[in-house]
Amino acid sequence: MEIILTTLIIYMIGVIIIGIIASRYMKTLEDYIIAGRRLGAWVTAISYQATALSGWLFMAFAGLVYENGLSHGVWLIIASGAAPLISFILIGRGIRRLAEVTKAYTVIDLLEERFQDRTRIIRIISAIVIFICMIVYAAGQFMATGTLMSVILNIPYEHAVIYGTIIMAIYMFLGGYLAVAWTDLVQGLIMVFGAVTLSALAAAKIGGLPALLDNLESVNPKFVNPWIMPTVIAGYITAAWLGYLGQPQLVVRFMSAKGEKQVLNSIPIVSMSAPALLCGAAIASASAIILLPGLAKPEESILRLSIALFHPIIAGIFVAATLAAIMSTSDSLIIAAVSTVVRDIYNKMIRPSASQKELVWLSRIITLIACIACAAIAIRPFAEMLWVMWWGWGGLTTFAPLFILAIYWKRATREGCIAGLIAGFIASIIWFQLGWHKWLHLSVPAFVFSMVACIIVSLLTKPPETAYTTT
Repeated sequence: MEIILTTLIIYMIGVIIIGIIASRYMKTLEDYIIAGRRLGAWVTAISYQATALSGWLFMAFAGLVYENGLSHGVWLIIASGAAPLISFILIGRGIRRLAEVTKAYTVIDLLEERFQDRTRIIRIISAIVIFICMIVYAAGQFMATGTLMSVILNIPYEHAVIYGTIIMAIYMFLGGYLAVAWTDLVQGLIMVFGAVTLSALAAAKIGGLPALLDNLESVNPKFVNPWIMPTVIAGYITAAWLGYLGQPQLVVRFMSAKGEKQVLNSIPIVSMSAPALLCGAAIASASAIILLPGLAKPEESILRLSIALFHPIIAGIFVAATLAAIMSTSDSLIIAAVSTVVRDIYNKMIRPSASQKELVWLSRIITLIACIACAAIAIRPFAEMLWVMWWGWGGLTTFAPLFILAIYWKRATREGCIAGLIAGFIASIIWFQLGWHKWLHLSVPAFVFSMVACIIVSLLTKPPETAYTTT
């Protein structure tokens, strides 16, 4: 365990060094929030994928597969494997072009300019939705960090959450989004290596994929039967295919790319990396059912499998891969929440004359506050890890119809956007509170109510004077 811990410490030091290097490039708020719009195709693609799958992949998804076998895993592979491709093709170039035309730093800038809102209502409502959902979603990642570090360090979960929070806060404080993007590239590559290698070695330990399937069927025939409840299948697919389109922390990847060409060049990369990550994690978790039966905490299946099977140095790399997955989303979510407060509220509405230095330092301060809030939720969560993450994801799906309509429908209006924001977010909250999310993911009501409200209200209100569509 000491060797694993040493490997992990070296990784953490490397992440902090990246933050220190990135801090030298932090001259303006644009640098801090969207890396000065200078990210290439590889950084854009891998950063996008690492952020999207996150700690959900190696912890929450792994736990789901360990409990249910490949019956659920196969549908999530189909859903989340295709979702990035759909998102890049459907809105990637359009968002990048809108960001250029409107000179938007954040997704709220983009929506406000596209829908010509001079009342700031879109800005205020969007900021509230984004900040709440981002903090809750990030808290789920902090829960994953606490679980991982408590196993490695053999310390109480609460202490582990605090230690993980300190590490993430340091490099985000120093380097902002540029540090996030650079570390996401490294973290994403480690994630792919870890998932593919671990799955291959674990399956080989059992005797190959056919032997794995036979063993799973002998444990429980349902583990290899893909025909589960239709509403669950629909929930998985819609949560991914619709949810990816509405996540501000993912959409900002399009906005920070050097240009539309980089967005297009990213498509083959996300097309290959997403299925590799998902299949690798699914096979590894399914192998853990056979090799490590009876785990008290299913979300630890991949972590404990790597420790049990391999040399400590290799296991340390896998642990680093898991931590990479968690941190890649935590940092992106917090930076997005911070930009909502600093750029979208403080700079735009309270102090337009603020200097770039002032805004960068305020961003750093709000980053620390956001980290503390996430840690507080993680220490006393309102639900299990999977649903803490999905609560935030579902609420943010509210934005998906608004991005689509902003790009493709000139008739979409300011009032329609406002109606969509309110209807989608409230619908997702009510859906969760009623417990209906257990049979149909709350991304569905968020998307449907947002889309319907925006279209109906847009048709009932005056068309915009100028439309920034990209078609």
